[in-house]
Amino acid sequence: MRSQAYVIGVSIVAICLGALLPARGEEPLRGSRNSEEFPPAVKKSTYRRPSLLELLGCGAQLGTLATSASLECGTSETLAAVETTGTGLRLPDIAEFERYLASKRSRKVVIGLEGVIARTVAKNLNIKIQELGVQSASYEIEAQRGIYDLRLGASVSVDRTNYPPPPYKGAPPTDMTETQKQKDTSTNVSVGQLLPTGGLIELLFQRSSVDNNSALYFSPYYTSGAGAQISQPLLKNAGRFVTNAGIRLAEIGNKLASESYRQQLFVELTKSITLYYELIFATANVDVLRISLAQAQELLRVNTAKYNAGVLPELDVLQAKADVAARQQLLVNALQTVEDVSDQLKNQLAEICDMREVTLVPMDLPEVPEYDVKDRETAFIKEALVKRPEFAQVRLALEEADVRQRVAKNQTLPQLDLFARYLALGVDNSPSDAWADTRSNDYGNWRVGLQFSYPLQNRTARYRLKEAENAVEQAKLLMSKAQQDIIQDIRSSIRAVETNRQQIEVGMATVEFNREKVDTGMKRQSVGLATSFEVLSFQTDLAAARSALLRAVIEYNKSIVQLERAKGTLLETVGIPDKMLSGAKEGSKKQGTKKSPQFQVLHVVR
Repeated sequence: MRSQAYVIGVSIVAICLGALLPARGEEPLRGSRNSEEFPPAVKKSTYRRPSLLELLGCGAQLGTLATSASLECGTSETLAAVETTGTGLRLPDIAEFERYLASKRSRKVVIGLEGVIARTVAKNLNIKIQELGVQSASYEIEAQRGIYDLRLGASVSVDRTNYPPPPYKGAPPTDMTETQKQKDTSTNVSVGQLLPTGGLIELLFQRSSVDNNSALYFSPYYTSGAGAQISQPLLKNAGRFVTNAGIRLAEIGNKLASESYRQQLFVELTKSITLYYELIFATANVDVLRISLAQAQELLRVNTAKYNAGVLPELDVLQAKADVAARQQLLVNALQTVEDVSDQLKNQLAEICDMREVTLVPMDLPEVPEYDVKDRETAFIKEALVKRPEFAQVRLALEEADVRQRVAKNQTLPQLDLFARYLALGVDNSPSDAWADTRSNDYGNWRVGLQFSYPLQNRTARYRLKEAENAVEQAKLLMSKAQQDIIQDIRSSIRAVETNRQQIEVGMATVEFNREKVDTGMKRQSVGLATSFEVLSFQTDLAAARSALLRAVIEYNKSIVQLERAKGTLLETVGIPDKMLSGAKEGSKKQGTKKSPQFQVLHVVR
């Protein structure tokens, strides 16, 4: 009897390991980074981590919990035995449902945590959207620097005038025409450059030809001119700060876009890692429920045999049947959860369309890493205030609001501009002679002056300044609020790590107590001191305890990831330096829509 129980226990353990580890023919993703090159978030020390079987109490002691066939043949034997009870009830074959699921997901892809992280950075659509935002922000900087581009202006005009003769005293002079006609064809060219002080300097060139009917002038005659003019604001719009305000705001916007990109990385990596841990839980939970179902099926087989022998009443068989059906229902739901979480992870990795017939299989087992949080709250908060992208964003928002306030304050000043102009002119009956006169600078003309304007109420500028001042105060309040949110986030994350770590300790003890309770109950039931209902209740409690412990392990790992996110160190922890991010973005541009080798179909399930 003991040897048979031992064999059964080993079989169930093999089933538990079979779904968690890659199946025969399935290999880890080739081309992914190893743990030293791309370390997962939970690997923090060399602490000896208990295995999944040790955590769940599914070691060698499991052989004492089952007393007959393994899970593979347990269902068919149980169904065959139940048919002989004469109750008219038949349990469904759970293997048929699993074959149905397998027909919908014909392939399995084994993926590890490192592959999930690398794939998220390379393929996640929300991250790619933020990448484009960073590029657009960098383009805006160059667009704003365009204020210093040289400005070339040109104009061509033709003016025709026809002056009536003036009234003369007596007869008009014989050499004067009655009507003065003139056609002036002018060309003007200017080259301007904005100065950092806000002024504008321009080089001026002009040329014209004049056709006329006057007996006094050549027709046509030519005029030309060359000179320069400058205008410089002295109050409003004066100074380097106001002139370069648009460039400065674009640079701040680029930094904001970069921090938004980092924040999106935090969000998406946290979500991807969390989904991966949920996939581990869902897969491992299926194995826990398989073990629970195997125990219930074995008890049903024993009770059926005793009923057929006239030792047990039919009620014990019905109770066992009901419990097997209930555990089958839990297993069916767990199998569906695996597919749901697998689809969610594929969607997060932007692969749900290309991998519709694929079920993701986690490569990693749940771990219990040692993570020291004792007396680290102050250090974690200081680190978060330096590294959290949200806090960097509010700091940049305050800087942006301060720039806008200074510009708005300048706009309340009067418009007072200094202007100066010098123009050398030349005129002759040929274009070359006219240009020679211009170069000789014999006919220089200059002009200098001040131009003033100011709206008396000046309401637009005054209220724009008030808006800018309010924006600065809002940014300060947002910074204070962000600081408080970070402190709360850190403290909550620390408590979650501590609580989930304690939950694991309690869960391990609970599993051990329930395992001993099942062991004792089955022994008592074999000698008639315990009912089948009690044994089934004990088995249900053990299955629930194992699932709760597994959930505690997963939540503990997730809480560590959340704490790393709260500290702003998640990217460093998972091994993503800034140079790797820039390389990933450059690689995505070069590769375009080419499929990444991170996912490979490694095993086909028929």
